[in-house]
Amino acid sequence: MGGQFQGRLSCRFTTGTLRVEPDGRRVTLPRLGTIRVHEPTVKLLSRVQEDRARILSATVRHERGRWFVSFQTETARDMVRVAWPDAAVGMGLGVKTLAVLADSAPQKSARSPTPGTWTAS
Repeated sequence: MGGQFQGRLSCRFTTGTLRVEPDGRRVTLPRLGTIRVHEPTVKLLSRVQEDRARILSATVRHERGRWFVSFQTETARDMVRVAWPDAAVGMGLGVKTLAVLADSAPQKSARSPTPGTWTAS
């Protein structure tokens, strides 16, 4: 029954208590309290406890009869050195050949053929 100008049911929390509970199945949000979540949040909990991640905000929204919560986080990542820091690969997309990958070496380029022809039924 919604129209073009129907309001969106959502709200964003940026301050207050944004916490993942130690059981990994509940989160605590300001004004809403503790809420059970469908997906486990154990990975996020472990990163927050190790000070490798920080929850910046939480957005709660209502969509198709269900409520969803999503977190925006800041995560510390280990920098991994690449084996060839000066290497580059070019990629081209086409019609006859779906994708062509080429580097600076004078060898044949890797090609991915286009899937079979499509016919209208």
